[in-house]
Amino acid sequence: MSYQSGWKAINLKFSERVPRTEYSAESYHWPLIQTVTGIDTSIEGNRKKATKEFVKKWDYGGGQSYPSQYSS
Repeated sequence: MSYQSGWKAINLKFSERVPRTEYSAESYHWPLIQTVTGIDTSIEGNRKKATKEFVKKWDYGGGQSYPSQYSS
């Protein structure tokens, strides 16, 4: 979630989307990543590329992306 959405939630104010955290979506949920990116994540060698593509496509809000174990 974006910084602004987080503060709106803390202050009980409405935002465009329901603020949420997704700590592990791009690091451990390989079927989700495969569905979003179309990259076969059952092959471990594809996971770094799939993770980067997932972060680009998944809407975390606020245009921010967060590092994962496969970032760099």
